[in-house]
Amino acid sequence: MLLSLALMSAPLAAEIAAPLKVDPGALDTIGFTRIVLRDEDAFTLAVAPETWRQVVLEELRAAGYPALGGENLLFDQDRSAEARYLLGGEISEGFCESAEANAPERHRCEVEVTWQLLDRRAGEVVEIWATRGTWMSADLKQAVEYAFLGAVHGLLAEHGLPAALVKRPDPLLDAPKWADTLTLQGCARDPLKLPNGLDEAMNATLLVRSGDAIGAGVLISPDGFVLTAAHVLQDGAPQVQTRAGFSLPAELVRADAAQDLALLAVGGAGFPCLETREAPVTVGQSLWAVGSPGGEALAFSASAGIVSGLRAWEDVQFIQTDASLNAGNSGGPLLDEEGRVMGIVSWKIAAPGFEGLSFGVPASVVQERLGLVLGEASDPRPEGGWSPTPKQPTRLPPLLPSGPTKAVYPDRELEFPDGTPVMDPETSVWDVFNRRTWIGLGTAVSGGLLVGGTWAYYRTDPRVDVVTWQSMQFFNAVGWIGLIGGSGLTAHGIVFDEFALSPRGLVVSGRF
Repeated sequence: MLLSLALMSAPLAAEIAAPLKVDPGALDTIGFTRIVLRDEDAFTLAVAPETWRQVVLEELRAAGYPALGGENLLFDQDRSAEARYLLGGEISEGFCESAEANAPERHRCEVEVTWQLLDRRAGEVVEIWATRGTWMSADLKQAVEYAFLGAVHGLLAEHGLPAALVKRPDPLLDAPKWADTLTLQGCARDPLKLPNGLDEAMNATLLVRSGDAIGAGVLISPDGFVLTAAHVLQDGAPQVQTRAGFSLPAELVRADAAQDLALLAVGGAGFPCLETREAPVTVGQSLWAVGSPGGEALAFSASAGIVSGLRAWEDVQFIQTDASLNAGNSGGPLLDEEGRVMGIVSWKIAAPGFEGLSFGVPASVVQERLGLVLGEASDPRPEGGWSPTPKQPTRLPPLLPSGPTKAVYPDRELEFPDGTPVMDPETSVWDVFNRRTWIGLGTAVSGGLLVGGTWAYYRTDPRVDVVTWQSMQFFNAVGWIGLIGGSGLTAHGIVFDEFALSPRGLVVSGRF
């Protein structure tokens, strides 16, 4: 029985404080991950049952908080992935005292919970609280559960949680405010029929270098204006290279770090260019990506895919595609069947078990986010040079609940704001072994030595007496049990601890 249901049939003790009532319209959404039990050495001993998570969510909702998660357990409906904040707790201290057997409330339990509030958008823990709960009962299990419930109510009785959840504007996700619009000469050309026209389309794509970063870009105006991804631009003046091999200096005109867009200008005129698509993108339609996967050696490569979905987080929009995108594709164009630019490659999800999850910025938002207007002629370069919006740290929205996977830009890795960090493909498997894995590995090795030792002993002297033969059989069987069991424990430690199941989805752990 859930604690909140049991609570309706039991009186509240003085130890359980009444939660503050809050205005849900003034607060950002909150989800709850789990309660973990740790010992004094900070090792995780256990994860509390799923029912405890549901209790916290129900208590949050009862107090007026816009809590997301566990909406319908019967049909496995859960919206925790949409929550702006995540709450989790650790029970690091607790005890129970027992009186005489005939005492009416002979069990007294007390627990202390350390609560952490994670801002998923900022990718960091923003608040930490500690609350205690106490309960006395004739039933030990009820005493523990109600003590925990008292700690929950202690958190909800404080002003710290609602103050931390108050809605605040996030300037990093707002479109830049431009003093005026910038007019570019539009690209007037006949439609290309892809894939046959890919060779001609590549003439309008560029290799983009900035610092140590290499990406791609696409000319959208014959006057040398280039669209690329904002994160490609590092310290130092950018350089572009045409398909013919000419290197040209470029100048940053405008940038929108939140939407991961940047506009460059290359001196000259009469450049080959591609038209931007104004019509809405539809799920299922074909697309082609052009870029430099792997860097300069494989520049001006193409891959095909479809539009897998259209995603929007806050005011940031993306096209999801299954096209193969790798390091160096960032900033390159996603082209529709007529060779029009329908998107700019931005980022992808890279983790074991995940494939074909790449994202691009739809061309339909380019003009709005960068303050552009397509016309008959381009505005001249200002005498003092262009004044792009100062770059801000680009952040991606969370995708998976309680800690999504690893999100990377195709040409560099990005710290992804989702609780548990992620394993780098370059991280050695030795770096992610945990205690269970090491125990399993040791057991498997010991078992293998026993199996090998008994086999070697028998091969050395097969004429053994009955007692020795029975001993050899016993140790050989023990060895096989250790080898098989240890191997299974090792695999379990790697797969289910390093890629652990969260309450509502997959969490990839490790570091990068």
